[in-house]
Amino acid sequence: HAQLFERFKVEIVPYMKHAVSLLGSHLHSHPEYRELSVRLAQLMIEWSDGGDAKSFSQKVADALVNIFVRIALLNAESKPNHVHHRVRAQALSLLQGIIACRKTCNID
Repeated sequence: HAQLFERFKVEIVPYMKHAVSLLGSHLHSHPEYRELSVRLAQLMIEWSDGGDAKSFSQKVADALVNIFVRIALLNAESKPNHVHHRVRAQALSLLQGIIACRKTCNID
């Protein structure tokens, strides 16, 4: 559905960004919500131009970076083979991908 997403990206991205933030970056979020948040963000990146975050505005890229940092920190003490560990690894991988393709990102 990447082609459909591309046509309506301007309208959809703010809602997806908000959902990612609400689902995963709160202290008391369930691990499954954090995982859903990371997967939704990954879908946004996969659907974007070229499969990376270059096509996102600076505001959206910064928001995703901040969400991934929060999720990684909230799951920092996770044990291997646990959902927290998997979510943390996914968030760090996506964070690395965004930072690799952007010159600057602001972390709040």
